[in-house]
Amino acid sequence: MQFEQMISDVLAELPALPTLFLAISVVFLGGVLRGFIGFGGALIIIPVLAGIFTPSEAVAMHLIMEVPGTLQLLPIAWRQSDKRAVTPTLVAIVIGTPLGAFLLATLDPQPMRIGISLMVLAIVVLLS
Repeated sequence: MQFEQMISDVLAELPALPTLFLAISVVFLGGVLRGFIGFGGALIIIPVLAGIFTPSEAVAMHLIMEVPGTLQLLPIAWRQSDKRAVTPTLVAIVIGTPLGAFLLATLDPQPMRIGISLMVLAIVVLLS
């Protein structure tokens, strides 16, 4: 009986079908983008999912999708990388990841949605 209740609770938390279809479509589009150019899926996926779910749920969902593929590529990428060029990025990741996780866990979701949107816009401007 407990399993049935858990499934019932999960289904009750899902968004409406059109919203769920939008989320699935955006995740598919982000996956196609990452497949073609190797990055950028998060620029599409996170803002849309953060509008549907909370920002922390959106980031968690994206990490669940992203980490397995990234870990698979890591050994080859590490061997082929320029260690001197990669080191500053690794330092930024080591500092920024715990800070970002802390902010994600403690800040109100609405300002986080605005912050995520502004960060995506800034990244798009820098990439263009």
